[in-house]
Amino acid sequence: MSNIFTKTLALIYGSQNDAAVLEGAINFSKAFGTQLVIGVTAEGSRNSASAISDAISNLVNKPTQITLADESYKTAAKMVEDIEADLVVVSNSKHTQSLVDSLKVPVLSILKEFKQGLIKNILMPLHDDPGTRQKIPVATEISKVFGAGIHVLVVTSNNPEEITKLKTYAYQAEKYIHDKGGRCTYQIETGKKVVDETIRVGNSSGADLIIIMNERDGGWFNKARSEQIMSGSTVPVLVVEPKDTTISYAQL
Repeated sequence: MSNIFTKTLALIYGSQNDAAVLEGAINFSKAFGTQLVIGVTAEGSRNSASAISDAISNLVNKPTQITLADESYKTAAKMVEDIEADLVVVSNSKHTQSLVDSLKVPVLSILKEFKQGLIKNILMPLHDDPGTRQKIPVATEISKVFGAGIHVLVVTSNNPEEITKLKTYAYQAEKYIHDKGGRCTYQIETGKKVVDETIRVGNSSGADLIIIMNERDGGWFNKARSEQIMSGSTVPVLVVEPKDTTISYAQL
């Protein structure tokens, strides 16, 4: 059993997506054998009590429920620190990017729904950001636990040097995933924008999960690329916080 996740926190704020958040959190918790904690605001308790009851009714190991004072990202971040959660599941909102920025653990953002059943198809974009490959080991572990295939989406400009570099990234990613016992395919899109292509391919390809890095550089209306993808994707998005970009990629 992979130990990249050991404690999952589901944040319930009383939104229409709470059932999907719970389903996603339970899905990951079961797959990784993690402890599940549900953080609930007062509004969440009022509006989503039945969703919580339905979601946990058949669980052998009942999750712990903790009351949240409010739905601010600072309150959620404090809970993550207090309970030592290493995966957070939340409905996408105007606070989600701020929560992502305040944490060092992956955040699974769900905009509309979480598909029934296990994850079978993972979309992983690669582009010219220095940290883009840091998501590969995480994606590989998730794919192994769920038995999912990874589709690598390489998005590049028309610059020949960038195309060559990113083709190398794709080859390295494919080799790493295969060497770890995973399944991988890839496609290369030139002259495109990574946000547009990730959303387009994710929404049209039957992907069950998109895995991206937290990328704070502004784009549309100065929103981070990660925020643009989260808000535009109908597919659940797992955002991974980058480490020091001097990290070695020799084994990728």
